[in-house]
Amino acid sequence: MRAKQFMLLIVMCLSMVANAETNKIIISPKHSDIIVHKTVIKPRPVMVVDRKQLSCVAETIYSESRGESLVGQYAVGHTIMNRSRNILHEPPCAIVKQQYTQKHIPKEDVDEFYSIAKNVMIGNYRNVAGNSDSFDSFKNIKHPKGSIHIGNHWFYQALKKVA
Repeated sequence: MRAKQFMLLIVMCLSMVANAETNKIIISPKHSDIIVHKTVIKPRPVMVVDRKQLSCVAETIYSESRGESLVGQYAVGHTIMNRSRNILHEPPCAIVKQQYTQKHIPKEDVDEFYSIAKNVMIGNYRNVAGNSDSFDSFKNIKHPKGSIHIGNHWFYQALKKVA
């Protein structure tokens, strides 16, 4: 009887793996029953990042914040994406070409800045810039209430949404 249960358990486990399900298997000690509680895993949607857009965001992060901490670099990236997705509803390249400096990234830094840009674009890193759509590094001006200060930059909301 135990051999049958064991074989059934193996077959069930293999089918669960194939069906992308998480299961809690309970073998009742008093009965010869096997109870399976199923939880279906919903696959995470595949995010496709356009290489041109990735390049624009990576070059802008490099140009605007290469001397900042990693958090500051991510904040610059999130500000670009906030402006792109939530305010102007245009691709990142259209945003950065209007507003920011872009320089080619040196070969030794390409992987680092492309990784930051990709993580920002697909949402793998928490948004430390909040709803900010603008940033600057001016110290002698009054920044709007609610501004976030990270490193040498101030992050704030300055634009109104375009319908």
